[in-house]
Amino acid sequence: MRDHAATDVPVVWAVSCGSTQDVARALLAASPAASSAGSRAASGHEPPFAVATDDQRGGRGRLGRPWAGAPGRSLALTLAHRPAAGPDRRSWYPLVAGLAVLDAVRAIVGPGIAVGNDGGDDADAADIAGRSAVMRGIGLKWPNDVLAADGRKLAGILAEAGPDGTLLLGVGLNLRGPVRDADGAEVPGAVALDALARRPEAGDAGAADGSDGVAAPADAAAVLASALLRELAALDAADGDALVSGQAARYRETCVTIDRSVRVTGIAGRPGVVGRALGIDPAGRLLVGTTQGTRTVDVGDVQHVRTEEDAEK
Repeated sequence: MRDHAATDVPVVWAVSCGSTQDVARALLAASPAASSAGSRAASGHEPPFAVATDDQRGGRGRLGRPWAGAPGRSLALTLAHRPAAGPDRRSWYPLVAGLAVLDAVRAIVGPGIAVGNDGGDDADAADIAGRSAVMRGIGLKWPNDVLAADGRKLAGILAEAGPDGTLLLGVGLNLRGPVRDADGAEVPGAVALDALARRPEAGDAGAADGSDGVAAPADAAAVLASALLRELAALDAADGDALVSGQAARYRETCVTIDRSVRVTGIAGRPGVVGRALGIDPAGRLLVGTTQGTRTVDVGDVQHVRTEEDAEK
């Protein structure tokens, strides 16, 4: 593994690994704070830091689902962060990570890969405008999947608790298609960033040097890690209150689940919920209008259900 310095967070790049979540957890365990002797462990890291790879072989998504892909075609990244807010005020942290992914996606597509790079004086303005229009079609499915305008999944986010109150935020982002699982089978309902950003004159869709309009994985990791840390720092400053930080409003604006018919599959023995997503409450929970009244959903697997009412919109 080797370190890459992002704007404000170090990124540990793994050539390949089972799971970036597990690597980050191991680095935390080897950190000076975790050492009983108090001596610095050469392999340990203190938050914030990120672990990233383009060859994750045993990753996991929400609800225990496996997450793996063909080497070089996807980015797996885990950010280790110690929230300033107490455990009872952390419900928005996984959700604002979705906002960071949206910002990062817009930054790593198009001429150049640096955050805020508008392509410079030589950029093709029409091409930039076209790409920006495509990127505006990307939105968040509650709680934190990232979808293309046609509903295909571009990225997913997993939040897990690490040692000593550390939050491990894992992101899986499809960079280059076709999106395949570990066995080589194409994943239905998934899309890669190069398919959304591709130009007619672009190079090979599998290129890893940015010639297809998408940043190389290590560069994309630096951009994503910085974007995640910025969103988490903003939420830290508001003591976990996304209403105060303004992130709740931003999330609602980009959440494509709101005002959709949904089916929420219950987990851990909870009953399922079917109805229309009405909004997001102050704690980041999904409000679903049902025939029995409004239900509050804090966890579950959400499916967007297309009805005649949705088709007419």
